[in-house]
Amino acid sequence: MARTTRVVELSTENAHSHGYVIWFPDYIGISGSSTSTTQRNGSLYIFQATSSSLNPTNTVAAPLGQGGSARTANGQFFNDPMLPIASGTLVQDCRTAAACAKWSYTGRNDALAGRVGYLNNVPREALLTGDSGLPPDVNNLMLYSDCVARCPMDTLENKFRPTSASQYYRTTGTIASDGPDLGTDCCFLAGIPGTSATEVAQGISSGSSNGIGFIWSGVAPDSNIVLEFFKVVEWRPDMASTLVAAPATSSANGLNVVSRAIAFLDHKHPGWQRRAMHIAATAAARVAQLAFTGPANLAIRTGVQLLSA
Repeated sequence: MARTTRVVELSTENAHSHGYVIWFPDYIGISGSSTSTTQRNGSLYIFQATSSSLNPTNTVAAPLGQGGSARTANGQFFNDPMLPIASGTLVQDCRTAAACAKWSYTGRNDALAGRVGYLNNVPREALLTGDSGLPPDVNNLMLYSDCVARCPMDTLENKFRPTSASQYYRTTGTIASDGPDLGTDCCFLAGIPGTSATEVAQGISSGSSNGIGFIWSGVAPDSNIVLEFFKVVEWRPDMASTLVAAPATSSANGLNVVSRAIAFLDHKHPGWQRRAMHIAATAAARVAQLAFTGPANLAIRTGVQLLSA
């Protein structure tokens, strides 16, 4: 087993106050490139815009995910947390056991504004054609989300729900020129600028692996957002690594362990996929928060109690 992580820092400079991130943890995607001359495996997509009604671009000239940054019109694919290890000579292949994404606002407390929502169960096809054949804009995903609220000071966490596709061991993706093996182990085939648009890979059914993420709108300009991605995988060593492979195992009754675990969590711990992580703050910081977010008399009254405690 291995636990990996990746951090992406975003800025809302130049009024890029709207955006979203969608991640498909079953795959090991590669960062997009506006100068790429070969197709890439994309699985972690981030898009920022100056308006909540702007659709990301996915054309031959500007394929989805191949922008120079998340703020470009076609957004950008980012490296999966597992990529540095999986692309080396140690790992043959791996499969996702658990994953989660975190969203944190790190700008000024007095500038906190806007809304943020959770994204779950996002089909791969929806990222390309979710808005009448176009990639969805921020407004589309705000309506799609089942949990939208005012931007909090707390860090938000969204856990991945494994699907039937999670049982397969995968590599960083192989790109075939044609035929039924097009994009084996790939999530999206990121297009080549000037040659092809981005498309869903044909390795497995589009709906068998779903994405998670966040959607935000109206965040104050010139603020900062930090996205964290954590992934736990079960991996098998490459034969040239000289590591001895672990023996195969199965559950006592032969049933799918992941399915049983998810059923238990759904029944015993509803809402296990998401939570807000309350960060401890000093008394003075809590007073400052109340001053900016609560009624004046409540801020004064609570502040006096905190400082005199």
